[in-house]
Amino acid sequence: MHAYQVSTVDADGRESDAQEWALTWPQVRVWAEEISQRPDVREAWVTYDDPAARMTTGWTWAGGRQTSKTALPWNWKGKLRTRR
Repeated sequence: MHAYQVSTVDADGRESDAQEWALTWPQVRVWAEEISQRPDVREAWVTYDDPAARMTTGWTWAGGRQTSKTALPWNWKGKLRTRR
């Protein structure tokens, strides 16, 4: 289990407040695939901070499938919060 930050973007482009959840990667995938298929959700966003690697990884899902993944080191202009 890891601490993932999860949020959604609604059909009008508004982002929900990010929440931190302790999940396994399979749980993250199931949540993101299911929530991103709801008619009131445009995208699901997930980020994970890896202190050992000093990196943040971000994923985006839309329509039930993963549409992007971004990973950046923490020394690259601060911590990442991927947005399109």
